[in-house]
Amino acid sequence: MTRPMDPASKISDEDLNRYRPLTTNLCRDDHDKVTTGTPQPQTHRLLENLEGCDWEQLEKRYTDTMQHYREAEAGIRSQVTELLEIFMAWSHVTVQQDETRAFKRFKTQTQHVGISEDGLESKKKHYTEVVKAFESALALLDHQ
Repeated sequence: MTRPMDPASKISDEDLNRYRPLTTNLCRDDHDKVTTGTPQPQTHRLLENLEGCDWEQLEKRYTDTMQHYREAEAGIRSQVTELLEIFMAWSHVTVQQDETRAFKRFKTQTQHVGISEDGLESKKKHYTEVVKAFESALALLDHQ
């Protein structure tokens, strides 16, 4: 069941060399031997080589290779999922630590403000007492 090749579509030697490893083990080599003394064109040799290919084996090789890559991709996805879980746990811990630090910093600042306010209150009380003492002293001096 070979299709005739369109003469307009020529296969270059580069294309032949690129695809040759794919068909090397799947096609019979008996078509490569030239029976006449004149060399055959590369295109004709490729057509003969393709006619002798075991397409079922090529299809099996393709499906096996694709299955291998599907399994490898599933493994990579599994690893990425595990790494994402680790990253999520790490970022959650980081957020918790930041919240804990922020709360401690807030408590420290509140305590500092409280102490400062107490200090200012005691200074205000002291200055008020000093002013009262001066007023009392002035009042005593005025009455004499």
